[in-house]
Amino acid sequence: MHSWGSYFVHVPNYSGGPTHNLSSYVRQFKIDPSVLYRGGHNQDYRIDLQGLDKDGDIMREPTGSHDNRRKVMKDEILSELREKMNRAGEALKKEFKKIRTGRASTALLEGIKVDCYDTKMPLDQVASISVPESRLLTIQPWDQSIGTNIEKSILKSDLGLTPVKDGKIIRISIPPLTADRRKDLAKMAKKMSEDNKISIRSLRREANEMFKDLKKGKTLSEDELHKTHDDVQKITDEFIKKIDEITAEKEKEIIEF
Repeated sequence: MHSWGSYFVHVPNYSGGPTHNLSSYVRQFKIDPSVLYRGGHNQDYRIDLQGLDKDGDIMREPTGSHDNRRKVMKDEILSELREKMNRAGEALKKEFKKIRTGRASTALLEGIKVDCYDTKMPLDQVASISVPESRLLTIQPWDQSIGTNIEKSILKSDLGLTPVKDGKIIRISIPPLTADRRKDLAKMAKKMSEDNKISIRSLRREANEMFKDLKKGKTLSEDELHKTHDDVQKITDEFIKKIDEITAEKEKEIIEF
């Protein structure tokens, strides 16, 4: 049994005969149709999926199930939209952690790769990284023979940090930022925030297009389409506000710490 959903299929040379004749065609695509609706183009049909009965005939749609299915489809689109926008927000938080402020953070070293064992490996897979003080990072290589390579990798990065070998540990002091550097980092955070908002608005557009497709397929009415657009906008506004809050917090950290 397939879950409810809508698909479009082009059926060549179909003259409107019994729907049973159509089942053998769509079965090639491993689709079990329950109800077929004539689409906007000749010989195009929307298939609302449920399943076939034991004789292979198309199962009839239960009374009232169309409204239930429509609600489920709407809820699924909005739920997926919220999930994708939430992932975009979490990705922005992760990127913000990589912006160096005056505070030490292991996230600063994410993305650093070390030449060792004839390959490049992420730093956190070859060493332990800790923050013993607010302006100090320490790195302890699991294999002391790659300590020099770790130092070189950090120096080659654009972090502007200077590692210092201290026995078996590599220390990195986080210097205070100059006023000009703080302004540059704040602008960088703002740019990252705007790029994230573009992604959010792109997700909004995708969701609205999905609802428009449902409207074309006669699953939604014009009034219902306007309502779904309002719902999509509310979710979009919610996440745009969250991005603004995350950005303001990061800018405050950059300027004050």
